[in-house]
Parts: sequence; structure tokens; C-alpha cells
Amino acid sequence: LDRRRLLSRLLARLRPFKAQAAGTLLLILTITTVEMTQPILTMILIDKVIPNRDLKLFAWIITGIVSIYAFSALFSGLRSYLVAWLGQRVVFELRKDVYDHLQTLSLEFYDRKNTGWIIDRVTSDTNNLQDFLSDGFQDVLRDIMTILVIIVIMSILSPTLTLVTFIPAPIVVFLTIRFIKRIRHIFHAVWRKRSRLTMLMTDVVPGVRVVKAFAQESRESERFDARSREYMNAAVDAARSFAAFHPTTQFVTALGFALIWGYGGYMVIVGGGITLGTLIAFVSYLWRFYIPLTNLSRLSQRFQRATTSAQRVFEVIDAEPLVKDPVSGAKLRPIDG
Repeated sequence: LDRRRLLSRLLARLRPFKAQAAGTLLLILTITTVEMTQPILTMILIDKVIPNRDLKLFAWIITGIVSIYAFSALFSGLRSYLVAWLGQRVVFELRKDVYDHLQTLSLEFYDRKNTGWIIDRVTSDTNNLQDFLSDGFQDVLRDIMTILVIIVIMSILSPTLTLVTFIPAPIVVFLTIRFIKRIRHIFHAVWRKRSRLTMLMTDVVPGVRVVKAFAQESRESERFDARSREYMNAAVDAARSFAAFHPTTQFVTALGFALIWGYGGYMVIVGGGITLGTLIAFVSYLWRFYIPLTNLSRLSQRFQRATTSAQRVFEVIDAEPLVKDPVSGAKLRPIDG
């Protein structure tokens, strides 16, 4: 199935909880907007309060900064709880649907599928979806909103400095998209190896009496070692890709800071219409801009894992029994004896 269709099918399960989802989305937007006002207060503090020695305005600015941190701390906890509750509730219903559907499938399905394969769908894959809905999806929404709010605020403060600041951004976006396309196949390999290891354990451990009866302990140890090594090698390949990607994006991000300090600092020195407070605010916003931008590359791991797990879960839900029970079948009375 297409990843977009899988994601839309998964998010469609949020429909019974539309009010909670809308409230959570509004809360994320509100928290992000409030947090982004702190650099503006810092700018006012540097440009107006300190030069004019305005103690009254100084007290208001400090009170405002403290209020922003208090608001963020209080409502961020509420946001995390609501998103976690929403993710747990959606996955609870999904897990129940998967297990209930398994009861309707014919024995032919269980003959074709490994026991570990089935258990992995009901437990591990649904847990991956819960992690995505509770944490990953929340992080994506927060990061996207943070980027959009920062772009709007910076454009209002100084359009020219905003253009200079975002010169490295297309490079970071290009590297991120390229990395996501490359890492997708690596992650699929990692999850396949992990699934093979899980299936081996779920088959061997329940049947350990048979293994011991035929003295096959060494053979099973060799099989486990081989699959465990495959899993390790795949995980190392993924770590190698991350090790090459992050230093590159960090270097490009550092170029953005060099540009803003170079151009912005020069404009402040020659009096080119940019104040020191504006420059400090831009530096603060730049930190807040590139952190969620690079986070989106890390979130690609969760997204790929979620789409893979969704495909595996819906594969079970979409399976049809060979023999279907009649809808209008006769009901047996309780049997005594």
C-alpha cells in the first residue's frame, strides 16, 4: 500500500476523537506562539529598557519572560498528556480490532503465518503505532508550527535579514529529503531482521522440549546467532548513515549563524537599520528554526517505522477467512451436562 494511504487510514481512526484531537492541535499552536514571543521581549529589553534605564518597563519584561516559561511548563505537560491519551486510546481500539479479527480467520491463515509473525503484529507493531501517535506525530506538528511561526515573526522584524538567514535552509531541506529516501530502505532492512529474530524465538522457546528431545540445542544457538548478527549489522548500517548525515547538516546550520552574525553585525555597526536587540532576537529564532528542521530528519525514522507497522497491521485486518460464518445462523442454546 502507498504510504500516504496507510497514514490517512491510520489517522482516520482519530475520527471518534475529533474534539480531543482539535483541542490538542489548538493547544500545540497556542504554546508554540506564546513561546516564540520570548525573543521579542529580549529585543525590547536590549533596545529600549537598558539604554533608557526604564525600571518600570524592565519589571514588566521580566514578568513577561517568567510568565512565558510558566505557561509553557504548565500547558506543555497538559499537551503531552492529551496526546499520549489520544494515542493510547486509538491504538487500544486498533489492537482490539486486530485480535478480534484474528478470531474470525480460518485455520488456513494460521497454517500460512508463523506464530511469531502474528504476535509481532498484535504487540510490537501496534506499539510502534502508539509511539508515533503519542510522540512522533506530536513532535511533527510542533516542529512544523514552530517553523511557520518563526518565519512569520522574522519576516515582520526584518525581511532582508530573514532572507540572509535562510540562505542555508534549502541546502538543509535537500540533504534531509535525500537522507530520508536513503534511510527508508535501511530501516526496512532493520525491522525485517528484527522480525526474523522475534519469529525464531517465539517458535523455539515454546517448543524447547522438542529441541532438547532431539538434542538440537547447538543448531538453534547457531540459528539465533546468525539472525542476531544480521540484525546487528543492519542496525550498524543505519547508525553509519546517521553519523554521516548529522555532522553535515550541523556544518550547514553553522554557516547560517555565520551569515547572520556577519551581515547582521555589520548592519548594527554601520547603523543600517538593524538594532542589536533585533540581531540577538534573530540569533535566538535561528536556533529555534534549525532545531525542528533537523528534528524532522530524525522523525523520519518514526514515520517509516509507523508506516511499515501500519502496513503489517492492516494486512491482518484485511485478511479474509476462507469460510465465513453465515450472518443469520442459528444460535445454540447453552448445553448442560
